[in-house]
Amino acid sequence: MELGVKNTTQTLEIADSRITEYFQRSEGQWHSERRYYTLPEGNTQEIVSHLTIKFLELGSPELIELAKLHKLHNPETAMICGSLVSWVSQDSVSGKKQSEGSTIFGVRG
Repeated sequence: MELGVKNTTQTLEIADSRITEYFQRSEGQWHSERRYYTLPEGNTQEIVSHLTIKFLELGSPELIELAKLHKLHNPETAMICGSLVSWVSQDSVSGKKQSEGSTIFGVRG
């Protein structure tokens, strides 16, 4: 293997490792608060969101399905890791639910 190819491979492996670690460390329960201002009316909306982040490892059914949706080659190994993120958001003043949903993030290897 040429030196340049070897260094590139090592760099990619380190990057993959760091990305995986980032996604692993993001797993858990999260809380977000934000405020929206509507100009010129001056309306203010305060939103509180509760997020759940689940780490997805290589070969997880969710990542395989995501790879298939995007028509990636070798869907079982196309993504090195990812996250399943779900949330519920509500207006903190009225208590009215604003949004609820989930999405999947995948990292191509």
